[in-house]
Amino acid sequence: MGQMSTIVVSAADESYAGLLLDLVDSLRAAAVPDLRIGCLDLGLTDATRARLRPLVDAIVRPEWPFRPHPVFGASPRHLSRAVRPFLPAYFPGHATYIWLDADCWVQDRMALQGLTHAASTGAIAVVPAADRSYIHSDDARGWVDRRYRMALGDDAADRLRPFNYINCGVLALRAQAPHWVAWERRFQAALDRWEGDFLSDQAVLNALVYLDAMPSIMLPAEYNWVCHLRLPLWLAEKRRFANPNYPWTPIGILHNTLNSKGQDVAVLSTDGTVVNTVLSYAGFKALAMAATPRQSRG
Repeated sequence: MGQMSTIVVSAADESYAGLLLDLVDSLRAAAVPDLRIGCLDLGLTDATRARLRPLVDAIVRPEWPFRPHPVFGASPRHLSRAVRPFLPAYFPGHATYIWLDADCWVQDRMALQGLTHAASTGAIAVVPAADRSYIHSDDARGWVDRRYRMALGDDAADRLRPFNYINCGVLALRAQAPHWVAWERRFQAALDRWEGDFLSDQAVLNALVYLDAMPSIMLPAEYNWVCHLRLPLWLAEKRRFANPNYPWTPIGILHNTLNSKGQDVAVLSTDGTVVNTVLSYAGFKALAMAATPRQSRG
């Protein structure tokens, strides 16, 4: 484990085990030099841990990292949202830390290299949920506003409203960056005054970037394509998922934020067909490697 290494970290309980294994498969296929993989075990079975062990560099079972909290501290489902400020402590010895939610997967290794390079500036590399192709419903905007108010209060929520909401399912940060400590402190301060029953780590991260003005680099949506805001396009000639608006930029990291992550969806293709697929790495491989992809005239 060298000081120049980058580690990608994700987390899952058993209900997300299939997604986590799919992500790990995509990371191993990316074959980025000096890239390590770490997993936070939030309730995996022994069988899943045995499957993961030869595929990753480290598996860590974390405990609640903040002061005890009566709502969030005792519930494992909240733990995945509390661990991100502590990645260098869970997986010490790396130069750069990339976080990917378990429902993400990597289509293009250049996205991982771009995240690492952006973080090398000392800034936190993040991806706002903003793109010309995205469709933000009133419900989606209300979801963001409610989480700001629960975590930060009305005044902070009003100040944050003009900014593009950062989805923290994909981010990168150097080990020595001051953001880790600032993030932990702001998170603890938010927990001490929290009003609501949903732990929104994203709200805290947005406050860190926009209200505290910690150095940040905003990457394009192709580094974290949020599928519930717009389904990708199938770029038939390159056999890649892409931004559905011309010039159909291929997506680097696809984030399957659909409520039903295993469902078949109808994705438009540049060859005039409709491709039916699950938005997983396994689904992508089936499309990309098939002589005649599963498709129907639309």
